[in-house]
Amino acid sequence: TVSPPAPPPPRHPPPPSCVFAALAAPLGVAYASSEDVQHSKVLGAALVLDRDIRTMWCSRAGEEKPSLTLDLGRRRILHLLSLRWDYNFAALYSVQTSDDGVSWTERMQHEHTHQPHSDDELIFPPRCMARYVRVTSEKPGREGKGICLASAEVLGCEKAEATGVVREARRPARL
Repeated sequence: TVSPPAPPPPRHPPPPSCVFAALAAPLGVAYASSEDVQHSKVLGAALVLDRDIRTMWCSRAGEEKPSLTLDLGRRRILHLLSLRWDYNFAALYSVQTSDDGVSWTERMQHEHTHQPHSDDELIFPPRCMARYVRVTSEKPGREGKGICLASAEVLGCEKAEATGVVREARRPARL
């Protein structure tokens, strides 16, 4: 007798030799091409890492191709980029990675077709490794406005534990 074919593997699971973890928050560092000031508050890049959706980073209005860069501290295996947009979102954006923060490789472009205050989750290509992840707005969702991100998280692999047990990090809490 012939056995039925095995089901296809998941689309892009993390490598089996890694511990799946949040790589950017809360110890990562975020940089931005610009930061907006509203009501005497600086809407700085670091606010995307604080896990509080009531705070956010916003670029200055009218800036051409504003960007946000996450420094993961060292080169890591990347799996998923999760972005929570505010009212001023990027209608089209690209995601680049770098090992040194100088030379960049475009990994994907994404058209945000959802409404404001919604999430995008993007899967990196297999075996994608980098220290820096940059999101660059190619087209704002609202003409003449900047872009605003309430949170940005990179999920990927830490070194495997000595026991070889693979565990998945819990998704960061969202308020």
